[in-house]
Amino acid sequence: MPNKHQFNYFLYSPENLVRENSTAWKAPLPLGRNMLGGTFIEVPGNSFEVGDYFESVRVFLTHQGIDPILKYASEALDQDISKDEINVFNVTLKKHGEFYHPARIDTEICGEKLSFVLNVAISNPGKSLVKKEFYLLQKLNTKFHPSYLPEVFCVGESQTKQHQKAIMFLGQWLEDFNEFHMSYDPKTRRNRVKVWAPDERYFLSDKKAAKLYRQAAKILTLYYAIDSFEQILSWHHAAGDFVVQIANNDVSLKLITVRNYASMFKGDATSGKDDDTGTILEALLLFLLNMSIRIRVDRLDGVEDFIWSENIAVENCLLGFYQALKEHDGLQTGFADAFFDNYLSSFSHSILYELSVSMVEKYYQNISEIDVIQRNLKEHIEVLHTAIHSLTKSPQQLS
Repeated sequence: MPNKHQFNYFLYSPENLVRENSTAWKAPLPLGRNMLGGTFIEVPGNSFEVGDYFESVRVFLTHQGIDPILKYASEALDQDISKDEINVFNVTLKKHGEFYHPARIDTEICGEKLSFVLNVAISNPGKSLVKKEFYLLQKLNTKFHPSYLPEVFCVGESQTKQHQKAIMFLGQWLEDFNEFHMSYDPKTRRNRVKVWAPDERYFLSDKKAAKLYRQAAKILTLYYAIDSFEQILSWHHAAGDFVVQIANNDVSLKLITVRNYASMFKGDATSGKDDDTGTILEALLLFLLNMSIRIRVDRLDGVEDFIWSENIAVENCLLGFYQALKEHDGLQTGFADAFFDNYLSSFSHSILYELSVSMVEKYYQNISEIDVIQRNLKEHIEVLHTAIHSLTKSPQQLS
């Protein structure tokens, strides 16, 4: 890539230009998150500066990212694009995540604006994850259609002039999709879903929030593998893993990350073959119980204490789960209705609670949100059990 390409660097928004050798350029890059308060802390021995971050991004785009960008642009514009037709890259460091420091990459080719995401791993936890996530996204995008994940293009390493290493992957920027988190609404005195749009942050109506939870559950269930019990694990609202688009009064959801895709049973369940119906049903029940719990957990305003969403999440989690079963490639016609009518509704509240307690004790002990889950679990199962029977008694709600 010729040196004539210009790189402009920004912090968080296009209004905050960062010039080389400025105070902002030389500021240390936050690498660690204080998981109690959500603030960022200094990491001992960290000498990575903001300027080092931008330098590593420039090197990566120059040597590894350019060909995938040209390929994508050629397909998007339906014409051959050469390196000389890219003049400027605008690089915006968007935020400091627990694992990555994502950048938005903007360029203009033949009059068309194109945007990409570059997920940059600098900390050791991020570096241990980034290549795995790239290949998981590649695998799931190939296996599942339609895809609710971003397309990814390339992964590799980059070094600064001081020989500091970063690992990063280039992917699709989901335009007009925004992060969201629970936030306290003083008008209603409730914790509600707030969308973090670039120009403003606003609360979703209860109707739109219901659609959001329904779509989140549907997406997770569509990616559940009936035969192997593999599923998207380690996702979290607090990490901004789901993003939402509000357009024409409708709600669309995407999942921007997959840190782990495996069975949650870690080898202590059977393989789930077609003739082992009981195991398949039990695994699907545990998947639902786990999802119904995790879908309710967030951090207040994305960074504060863990909080528990309102009951609106429960019924809509069930609805999304049901809709996905109806569409799932691995299931026979009629399975969803039979699962709800003949299997799920047969469990008493006490059995569902016992199963949930056992699951939480086994799989949740090492996660930081364990306290909020245990504090709300009993009431959650009461709400879930009521919702199951309400929906099976009113089939029209499931349609």
